[in-house]
Amino acid sequence: MNKLLRNLVLLGTIPFISGCEQRIQTRLELSDLMQENGQVVDTLYNQGYHDSKINLGITSNGEMSLTPTTVNVPETWGVVFRCGHGNKFAIQGSEDKHKILWEKLDPNTNVIIDYKEVRKNTYEDINGDGIRDLTNSVVVDYDFIDANPRR
Repeated sequence: MNKLLRNLVLLGTIPFISGCEQRIQTRLELSDLMQENGQVVDTLYNQGYHDSKINLGITSNGEMSLTPTTVNVPETWGVVFRCGHGNKFAIQGSEDKHKILWEKLDPNTNVIIDYKEVRKNTYEDINGDGIRDLTNSVVVDYDFIDANPRR
């Protein structure tokens, strides 16, 4: 174990000893707020479910055992949207923000959808000046912020 630890420490110090620095850096970043027209396709609701019971069983030693079991499915709210590009997507969950969204929107409501792009950005010191420049940017996801009826 000590040999493995010593080797890992030695490998970790090689870049510092040789003076090498990481020239490429990749990070996930959010865009500025973006908006798009859309429409509410449907609203979803699940009242949730809670149940508790005690199960009777027998152990491997032949003794009786009692095992309590609890099932808790939370109340959830959701809204299905069709964005301006024709894609459908759902926002659903059990948090207050999901309930608020569900309460303010009805099917066939035209909305403005607020969102941010999640981008995988790659930065590289391309000319050796110590400053990393953006060399690649790819949208990997969308972060839904809100939707409000169009006026």
